[in-house]
Amino acid sequence: MLYNIADVRGCRFIFIIDEWDALFRENQEDTRLQESYVGFTEKEVEGLCEKYHMKFAEMQKWYDGYSFSKVKSIYSPNSVIEAIKNEEISNYWTQSETYESLKIYIEMDEDGLKEAVIQMLGGSKIKIDAATFQNDMTTIKCRDDVLTLLIHLGYLAYDTENKSAYIPNEEVREEFIRALTTGKKVE
Repeated sequence: MLYNIADVRGCRFIFIIDEWDALFRENQEDTRLQESYVGFTEKEVEGLCEKYHMKFAEMQKWYDGYSFSKVKSIYSPNSVIEAIKNEEISNYWTQSETYESLKIYIEMDEDGLKEAVIQMLGGSKIKIDAATFQNDMTTIKCRDDVLTLLIHLGYLAYDTENKSAYIPNEEVREEFIRALTTGKKVE
């Protein structure tokens, strides 16, 4: 049915799939497949900015920051689409996630997690051992478990070469600031 609709109307569908990381676990060498599902590449965002008269530098600041070993620049697809649709660069993250879940993890302050977050807000990358995480959102044993979980949830990005976590962009940075402060939305 969706194929017929796409064929007749000439539109594309974007599916958000749980277990999105299966594309990377099971098809590690198929970068073309990975690029088509995860988010927008820099080239795609540049094209969208040109087409819809948006400032690329602002899109980059707000929505870039994720990467994979062979794809160095991935943009948050939901946020890019919302910015184009609304003709405004803004924080669209809160419309897909609430800061409360982030705040809960930060307040756990496992092994100095809060200080690590503050360092990341300042632009630092924090070394982590992602292997400690057992893919269990309830059994948190150390700071690295929380940071790895936040990578899985998209709140943090991961530098595979340096084995470190960092805040990927301005949009997510605002969520961390909000979680550390009063809980009010950052304007």
